[in-house]
Amino acid sequence: MLSLDGVRVAELDASALVRPKPILELIAEGRPTLEDVVAIRVTSAADGRERTITKPAENHPGKVPTLFAQGGLVAFGLRLEQGGYGDATLDVGAIELVTNRPKAQAPSVFVATGRDPVDVDDDFLQAARGSKLSPRPAERRGHEKDGHDGDRKGDEGEGRGKGEHDGGGDGHAEGGGDGRMGVKLSELVAFHAKGIRVREVVLTDVDRSTFVVDAKLLADRVFDLRLKINGQGQLRFRQFKGTATMREIVKQLEDVKRIEVR
Repeated sequence: MLSLDGVRVAELDASALVRPKPILELIAEGRPTLEDVVAIRVTSAADGRERTITKPAENHPGKVPTLFAQGGLVAFGLRLEQGGYGDATLDVGAIELVTNRPKAQAPSVFVATGRDPVDVDDDFLQAARGSKLSPRPAERRGHEKDGHDGDRKGDEGEGRGKGEHDGGGDGHAEGGGDGRMGVKLSELVAFHAKGIRVREVVLTDVDRSTFVVDAKLLADRVFDLRLKINGQGQLRFRQFKGTATMREIVKQLEDVKRIEVR
């Protein structure tokens, strides 16, 4: 994996390196200059060791950070003007580029079937507070008929997972700290996707991990599903279970970039 300022931008694939490739050429959007790069952190796939090359343009003039294939593995090195490589790692697992550029916060968006995407900010969330959602009976019967009970956890790193339905507590914290916890996902969907027959809501975070909330979980009174803007300006999702005084976080996405109602 190649990341730029903590955001995944490309996969490392030896089969795609038919020729050596400067590492910056792998970045399609928001490509920095080498002068912008203050550190290159290279992690070995073999033993997990990490090494850092600081200020490559300043400390290694004339050398180009490059990826190349070596024995079917991804390798990294500073390509020399006369050929060859310096500071090579021959089995690369991950590379992170750190820049001195101000981080641009990509907006989070809300997408509903047949409607244009809308940026999500705190005003968008607060406008939905107090709405109610109750899936139609046909939707409930459809899940029961298919034998779907939703008892699968969201996968943090691969594909997408269904929401959990096991647990206890009333899932509510009305009054008191309710506002500090954020806005209920069911209220957000009821308000901003009014009139849409909701089958599921798919939450996707900055790392492209997804969590699928089906109609049954959306209406479930055992769990409390909340969205709020955190202190870093990111859209955070949490799935709680338990009472208002004893809560447990079952699932969390810290930087949600897309809410899609299907």
